[in-house]
Amino acid sequence: MVDRELTCEFWLALCKEPHAARFDLVSGSVTGTLIATDAKQSAFHVSELATPLGVYPAATLRSSDVVLMDVEVSAAEASALAALATTALR
Repeated sequence: MVDRELTCEFWLALCKEPHAARFDLVSGSVTGTLIATDAKQSAFHVSELATPLGVYPAATLRSSDVVLMDVEVSAAEASALAALATTALR
């Protein structure tokens, strides 16, 4: 698999269902539900974004503002994502 294809497969697998996530931004941390990313992974679409100013029902975070993203996945989802990564190494 080429890098671009692997990246798309990863995001498709991760965004099949919404996941709780913490985003460490340049300006602090926020939490919400990761819904999707755009084709270039330049933006993350989030619902119920909890910020110090309140909760936003829908928001888009620029990937350039995200230092770290911690996404909660089940053991089965983690195994599937690991298998995808292992396939790429072959």
